[in-house]
Amino acid sequence: MDRNEKIKKIFALLFVEAKIEKKKLKELGLEASKEDLDFLKSKLFELGSVLIESANAIELALSAESSDWIKKIYAKDGAEDLSDSASQILTLVLHCGPISKFEIDYIRGVNSASSLRKLLLKGYIEKRRVSGKNLYQASHQLLSDFGIDNLEKFQKESEFCKKIKKLLSLNEDTEYEQ
Repeated sequence: MDRNEKIKKIFALLFVEAKIEKKKLKELGLEASKEDLDFLKSKLFELGSVLIESANAIELALSAESSDWIKKIYAKDGAEDLSDSASQILTLVLHCGPISKFEIDYIRGVNSASSLRKLLLKGYIEKRRVSGKNLYQASHQLLSDFGIDNLEKFQKESEFCKKIKKLLSLNEDTEYEQ
């Protein structure tokens, strides 16, 4: 199968499913190289969309510009802006996630349960359980809204994240329950 045919099939799957595990692409004989994904990203960008890539999956989403435009069209009356607390938590999750509630509370110095719950309900963050701990990570909606197409690269380049991880490593002997 030639490159264009493979990319068309990957796009068709993304259009139908929005998110595809890389393992599934491989099973379907559609394993995509970095060059293939970069090409698809450039074509999608021209159409007001982005390809969000993680270690295990790719996802089709709106670009930040398109997302802003769509939000204006579908804006609900009384829509509220994020609180300072929610903005702080999103910053931590985006730059340093997955991150536990304990770590968020430790960094902020206050209980974050209420704001975490609101962010989960709005779909900006996701919660997953790993080794008995609840960890919070950026949702694909958040990545799309912020125009981030590669979270791992974003976090790797984040000076903020490096400083936070250093702060947390000073406290890594602390035991806690989630």
